[in-house]
Amino acid sequence: MFDFLEEDDDILTLADESKITTAHVNPILLAVKCKSFECLAYLVNTFGVRQSMRQLTITTKVSNRDLTYKNLMMPLIMKTHDNDALTFLLKNEGFFMNSFDIKSFVDQAILDSWN
Repeated sequence: MFDFLEEDDDILTLADESKITTAHVNPILLAVKCKSFECLAYLVNTFGVRQSMRQLTITTKVSNRDLTYKNLMMPLIMKTHDNDALTFLLKNEGFFMNSFDIKSFVDQAILDSWN
């Protein structure tokens, strides 16, 4: 179950200060944002992960560095530092990362001292 508070409306702030909000995400991305692993596993196992991986260009700012992602799921995982979601999604055959995602993921993990 999700506990929506007013401040939860903003999911991710981009480098240009625009915001990704709950209105922009699907249930799988919302489960990632809320660190609801049971919900994420149910949705991915029932509907698949590929449908939630809309390709777009997202630039986030971390420690004064711009990091570019093509998959909104990756900066959400990085924001929550959710090892369970990351491990589960990496093992899912429908999940994919392109070179932008991999480079930004590694750079952000190093900057955040995560994983």
